[in-house]
Amino acid sequence: MKSLAIISSPLQLLSLGEFIFQGNLKNYFLIILYKNKQELDQIKSMCNFYNVKISSIIKGRKLFQYLSLRLIINKLNNVNQIILGNFFSDPHIYILNNFKTDDIVVLDDGMVVHKIPNYINSKKKILTQSRLRNLIFSFFNIKVQPPSKIRLFTIFNIKSNRYIKVKRN
Repeated sequence: MKSLAIISSPLQLLSLGEFIFQGNLKNYFLIILYKNKQELDQIKSMCNFYNVKISSIIKGRKLFQYLSLRLIINKLNNVNQIILGNFFSDPHIYILNNFKTDDIVVLDDGMVVHKIPNYINSKKKILTQSRLRNLIFSFFNIKVQPPSKIRLFTIFNIKSNRYIKVKRN
């Protein structure tokens, strides 16, 4: 099984490290999407400590990050599993929307993971979106439709339902 993971914070990486360890995951492609040098340095240090291999590093910049992600997407095939560091992140969901898989894992990022049950399989957005953003996404064919069914890897006491299967971390 080939897995594709995207993370954008040290806490997401910690959760990914646990997921890799618990699942004995060997074949994965890891994309790091970072905001600043300090965050990237922390993530790289943690990767070294946990022996997690980074496949690609992308600086998070409005539209440019999608161009970088598109280049990666075009190179990958046979992705059986998508691992998202953040259910509410457009670049993470963009990755997901470019592959056909039913095996979608969302990592616990310690932020608003407890809100996922309120948003999964709905059209609700956690962040407001401007018309300009929607126009640009439409023009560049950037699709960010959240999944309707996931596995959630979390420490929180969230109950499984028909849309979310909880795996304890």
